[in-house]
Amino acid sequence: MSDSSDEDLLGPGSDLAIAFSGILIMVLLIVFSLGLLQSKKRSAAEDLLAAKAVKIDQITQNVAAAHEQVDDLQDNLEENRSRIESEVEKATALNARMRELEETLMSVRTDLNTKTDQLAIIRNEYRVTTAKQRDLQNLSAVLENRLEEKAATLASQLEQNERLSARLEELTHLLEESTGDNQALENTKTELKVENERLRDELADKSANSNLAENFLSENQALTLAVEKLEMLRQEYKAENDRLNVEVARLNDKPPIIVIKDADGYSFEPGSAELSDRLRVHLARRTVPLIADNAFKFKTFVVEVIGHTDEVPIGRRSCNLDGGLLHALEGRMRLVDLIPCDNTGLGMARAISVVRELRRAGLDYRYTLRPLSAGQTTLPNGSVASPQRRPIEQAARRRIEIRLRQR
Repeated sequence: MSDSSDEDLLGPGSDLAIAFSGILIMVLLIVFSLGLLQSKKRSAAEDLLAAKAVKIDQITQNVAAAHEQVDDLQDNLEENRSRIESEVEKATALNARMRELEETLMSVRTDLNTKTDQLAIIRNEYRVTTAKQRDLQNLSAVLENRLEEKAATLASQLEQNERLSARLEELTHLLEESTGDNQALENTKTELKVENERLRDELADKSANSNLAENFLSENQALTLAVEKLEMLRQEYKAENDRLNVEVARLNDKPPIIVIKDADGYSFEPGSAELSDRLRVHLARRTVPLIADNAFKFKTFVVEVIGHTDEVPIGRRSCNLDGGLLHALEGRMRLVDLIPCDNTGLGMARAISVVRELRRAGLDYRYTLRPLSAGQTTLPNGSVASPQRRPIEQAARRRIEIRLRQR
């Protein structure tokens, strides 16, 4: 009875309670799980917030560092701006100084051109004076020879006159002794008088020749003094020219231009590239050492050799430069066999001739030698030439210019 009553008590109602209890327990577990989950989420969120806070602090620090860098950059920018402004001022001052130096250089070049023109005038006067002196010397020699001949003739005639005078006295004495030969004696006397007058005239001519010789000697002395004065002026001009060349080289800070002039006697054969002996010696003894000194001083081992001519036409209709220049430059063709037909070709052929001689005289493989031609286009002062109606021979324009530059 008791067992059945218990089962009755635990009947359908008890099953429901048990089910409810299980549901309640499940709910509690779910709630507990949800709490744990929320706790974990909250913890994870807090960790995430903490990490973000750390990142924000780092970003804040980075921003602060960036601000500091920006401030440093601004300070550096201000310093650079001040430095740039200072450099600009220095550059402006340097440009002004360069302009002043250029003006000074132009003035020096103008003075140099003026001195060059004056030297050309002096040289022409010297040549004219030298020619006159040479003519006067020749005339003096001729006059001296004539005076010697006249003196010898006069001495002979004086001796003959003395003999004739002695003969006249003798005949006069005979005249006094004899009257038969009076007419013959008168004739002889007349002849002697005529001969005596002729001798007197020759004596007068001798005196005139002596005066002429004295005048010639006086003029010769005056010309000698003039030549000495011209030589002094030439030496003064040379010293001034050398000083100006040094000043120009200092201002330019570059090697001087070496000019070898036909007017100074350093010439080629007319219409040819063949060197004269004097030019050959000048290139070996003067030009090569000068090139070497300036090349090592300014580190300029490129040597440009430029041939200049005047405007006088050559007059040839055919030439062989197109096929012969390179052979001549390499030494496989004689320079005398080069045939230019115009002044440009003549300038190039002469430049090649000088290049070959410079090589032979000692400029070795360290130097790069380049032959060039300006023909008749450039005047000695550097300006461009104007065409002439009737070209004339101008020795001052015939020259070789040697310019040194860096590679």
